Amino acid sequence: MSHLRKKIFTELGIAAGILALLGAGVFFFSYNINLFAARLKENKKELQLRGSAIHRLAELERLEKRVALPYLTVLYNLIPKKDELINFSREAQGLASSEGLQFGFSFLGENPASPDTLGSVRFVINVSGESQTNIQNMLQKLQNFRFLTRVDDFSISGGEGSSQATIRGQVFFRL
Repeated sequence: MSHLRKKIFTELGIAAGILALLGAGVFFFSYNINLFAARLKENKKELQLRGSAIHRLAELERLEKRVALPYLTVLYNLIPKKDELINFSREAQGLASSEGLQFGFSFLGENPASPDTLGSVRFVINVSGESQTNIQNMLQKLQNFRFLTRVDDFSISGGEGSSQATIRGQVFFRL
């Protein structure tokens, strides 16, 4: 009987060990499944947030195109492409001629345009004429010119009967 009892306890011990191992395995797998489920919930929330952010961004882009397009058209009309600057010296000469001034012009250098910034070409205009008033009028016309320009330096000399001026500036262009 003691042999039978020993055998029963041994088999019960083995069965209890197997059950304990199975219980530990079930606990381990359920813990990992719960962790995985929690990560899935977090990822789902993050995907929903990203989706709504993308939707808002798309809406902003549509709104930007609708609102900004008229302004971009105005800017494109005001700011020429680089190739269109070929007429700049001729039109500046027309401004000087309208005031009865002698005209000299040269381009000095270029800052290239990028998709985010305007490019510019530096220039020098030399004018001479009978009065400083004519030169000042030409400078006023240059500031209201159809090209987007900036006068960086202006010097005028002379007196009655003969005046000279040098205008250094930049004309801007887009890609």
